[in-house]
Amino acid sequence: MIDMKEDYHSAVTMGLPLGNDGQPMVAQVNAGGGYIPKGAKNVEVAKDLMKYWMQPKVTNDNMKAALGRWVPANAQVVKDDPFWLQNTDPHVIPYVKEIMGPTIPFYEGYSPAWGQVGSEELWGQAHADVIKNDMKVADAIDKAFKRAEKIFSNYTVG
Repeated sequence: MIDMKEDYHSAVTMGLPLGNDGQPMVAQVNAGGGYIPKGAKNVEVAKDLMKYWMQPKVTNDNMKAALGRWVPANAQVVKDDPFWLQNTDPHVIPYVKEIMGPTIPFYEGYSPAWGQVGSEELWGQAHADVIKNDMKVADAIDKAFKRAEKIFSNYTVG
């Protein structure tokens, strides 16, 4: 769509609405990441690759190449690069304003059980069970929830 300028500029990317109190809402933010699968044959090479990707300049350049649809987690990188704060693309500025305003982690970040559910990609596995394994949707969901319940049972709340 980016090549169809009229359509691209008629689409709207909105920031968060104001809260009921009229103040800016707090944005939930999340940082993606890489992982090294168990059994990987070149763990040290994978670690070196992750160290490379985590460099602020490399992360910044990578996210700019993705048209600014993700924003670097490092606020100083955003402040130092005019791409983020002086961008004329109407879809970049709402993201930047959101990440530079008040933020909190995704709620899942407060629970190690949710962290494990995420790392096991239960919802992606459910999709794969339906798409690749011809499982019924209800069965795939039941399987994912059963595994999530097992994971949560291993953690105490309190």
